[in-house]
Amino acid sequence: MKVVFLLAGKGRRLGDLTSSDHKSLIKLDQCSLLHHLIENCIYAGLNDFIPIVGHCSEKVLSCFGENYSEEITVTPVTNKKYNETNNLYSLYCAREFLEGEEFILCNGDIIVDRDILKSIAKQEGKSAIAIDDFDFSIPVDSPGVTTLHEKITDLGRHISFDDKSGYAIGVYKFSKKLSKRFFKEAEKLLIEDINAGFHDPLCNLFDEIDIFKHRTEGGLWTDIDTEEDIARARDLHRDIIKGY
Repeated sequence: MKVVFLLAGKGRRLGDLTSSDHKSLIKLDQCSLLHHLIENCIYAGLNDFIPIVGHCSEKVLSCFGENYSEEITVTPVTNKKYNETNNLYSLYCAREFLEGEEFILCNGDIIVDRDILKSIAKQEGKSAIAIDDFDFSIPVDSPGVTTLHEKITDLGRHISFDDKSGYAIGVYKFSKKLSKRFFKEAEKLLIEDINAGFHDPLCNLFDEIDIFKHRTEGGLWTDIDTEEDIARARDLHRDIIKGY
């Protein structure tokens, strides 16, 4: 099964830190966030990668040439319009490799327990979104979800705190059926709005295709959006690897 990494964006909220570098290359220890994410996918039995790049593409792709615990297959895709588009357009750039295929989509800025990746990869034939449904006392800076009978009914930051059933952590499992419908829906949306996000086609398909809530079961995760997030991400990474 292929793993798609969304890596085209500039990470503007990080300011000067990403003006000539990429946030996926931020060091968590001696290795970058992206290096650890690739290694965690390998642990989960996933070694076929499609990095969708744009900003600092050569630097990002060089990370896939580093030494890993197993050999990996890499099929790079470039969003040449990364400065003027959003992540749906990036994902659409890889349509020829993904439409009608089962794959995992992963945000390129997440720190995540490898067991979350391993468990969602086992959901063969199903579509699922990794959801942290811990009983949060304050809002989290991630897209919320609503659910009914373990199926996702809505997804996005527009969902009020009181209505949320949890937060999407940035890992999405597409079945063959979903990926086939997703790209057709994406094509229509991009004609209307080139800056649409990849959540938009999903939201239009919840009534048509079952997309299940995949619990993180207490597995740790975070992402990096601002400079203040970096120290927290490094601390959490240390906590995660203590359990390996």
